[in-house]
Amino acid sequence: MRSTWTMTSKLRALASTLASTLGLASALGFVGSFAAGCLVTNQNHCGLNAGACGDGMMCSVCAVDNNGCVPSDSVLDAGCQFGDASTGGPTSATGTTTVTSPTTTTESTLDPSISTTFDPTTSTVGPTTEVTGTSTVDPSDPSTATTMKPPCDGPVVDNPDCTGDTPYCIDQDCVGCTAPGFNCGAVDPMKPACEETSNLCVECQTHSDCLNADTPACDLDTATCKPCVSHDECEATACDLETGQCLPESCVYYVDATKGGNTPCSEDNDGKTKEQPICSLQKAVTLLQEGKPCTIKVKAGSQFQTLPTVVAPGAITVAIVHYGDTPPTLQVPTDPAITVQSGNHVYMDSIAITNSVPTSSPAIECDNAILWLDNQRVNNTKTALHANECRVHVRRSIIFGHTFGGLDIQGNDGNKAQLWLENTYITSMNSSIFGAIRLFGAAKADLLYSTIALVKSAVPTIECVGGFTGTIKIRNSVVIGAAPLYGVACMPKLTKTTSHESNEGSQAELSGTFSSFFGGQYQAKVNGTLLDVAEWLPGDPKLDQDGTHRPKVQGPDYAGADRPVR
Repeated sequence: MRSTWTMTSKLRALASTLASTLGLASALGFVGSFAAGCLVTNQNHCGLNAGACGDGMMCSVCAVDNNGCVPSDSVLDAGCQFGDASTGGPTSATGTTTVTSPTTTTESTLDPSISTTFDPTTSTVGPTTEVTGTSTVDPSDPSTATTMKPPCDGPVVDNPDCTGDTPYCIDQDCVGCTAPGFNCGAVDPMKPACEETSNLCVECQTHSDCLNADTPACDLDTATCKPCVSHDECEATACDLETGQCLPESCVYYVDATKGGNTPCSEDNDGKTKEQPICSLQKAVTLLQEGKPCTIKVKAGSQFQTLPTVVAPGAITVAIVHYGDTPPTLQVPTDPAITVQSGNHVYMDSIAITNSVPTSSPAIECDNAILWLDNQRVNNTKTALHANECRVHVRRSIIFGHTFGGLDIQGNDGNKAQLWLENTYITSMNSSIFGAIRLFGAAKADLLYSTIALVKSAVPTIECVGGFTGTIKIRNSVVIGAAPLYGVACMPKLTKTTSHESNEGSQAELSGTFSSFFGGQYQAKVNGTLLDVAEWLPGDPKLDQDGTHRPKVQGPDYAGADRPVR
């Protein structure tokens, strides 16, 4: 009887024949799995029992059923006979096997990640493994060299392989917008600017990134372009605050009341450059035309602007803003410093109006027009503003020291006679005619984040007269003065929310509310009376009167025009 080792060698030599004759599954049923490096056999197979079969049967190493015993009259491939096997008994197994079928690669049913290649020219059968998972390879070891998947493939933007601060797939590598040679405009034309902290391409980082006339300003909180809401968002001109567009660069005039030096002014100059300025604002407004929006830039010259400025009636749109480090001052002795007439849209920013003695009344006159006052300081006149059928916006301004009263808003058309007061002080006045605000007829007033205090008057701080039918809304504001704060006619039309009211009459009494009282600007005391009185809501101003940031998330805030720096 042959040894077990001899029989195993014989079976290994015949494995390739079995694979081509019966298929891999059958072959493995007989010889087991070579993939694992071991031989597992059917111990009852006639091939392992000296080829012994019953009467009329013959041993076939190609057969699996009946332990390899097949009828003796079966037609068998010579390579399948067990040695010289015959019916009923074993003979020596000395034959050789010749196989001419091509190399066959078949997937194992035991492990889908392994495929086994049978080569009939050899007597050795072994697995060839295809790696389908991720392997750890030392790139410095040549023996482990392999083709590795690149960091990314596919789209440049929104590539699933590229996240975090390397969100873009360039040349099969994940990179951020700060990578050398990276061009956001080429990657995404709608997001041409690079935000370096996040490494992301965004719509804008400066106002110059915003090229659409309808959205010329960059909101740095969201890195998106938006309509302009302040004049500094239009670097070359100023903002048309009614449309949100920048005024055209084709119409700009320069005013500088300096008659000496390298750039002397002259009323004969065209005023189109800083080098050839006009001397007076009064002359500059005479150059304005209907339907042609313009910007007038005024510098604080060596002399005050002392001539009254009157904008002609009609559809004239003009922004009067300052240039240079110091805001200019209009000091007009008797007449209004600025007169705005029917059909005008006038925007003023950082143009002070004052007098050495309070003589002019009012400082600003507005009739049937639209007027925006931003960053204004109006003081030491009789009345700060008289408006009839005007839509008036006052933002981040200081109005103080007037002897007749503050803002006088009149009109019988509630769509025209309107006042919006935002981040503004009306303080330190000794008024003989009315107090901080007087509303006449159908006039409406909305006060937001504003401070009214120490306005001494014979009548209430906010008065309503002339058969008052308008409305008053006060939110996140401060109203301090002698009782009563509001006129009798105001009360049925008054709405107050998240605001502070009190009746103190002196600075000493207000030491727990304000920390300073300089120049009409009453700054809130840190952790003082006004703490958490207001509630900031989305859409509210992001800055206070002097530029301190508001919370920008809904929640408690200081009431009034000032949020102190803690």
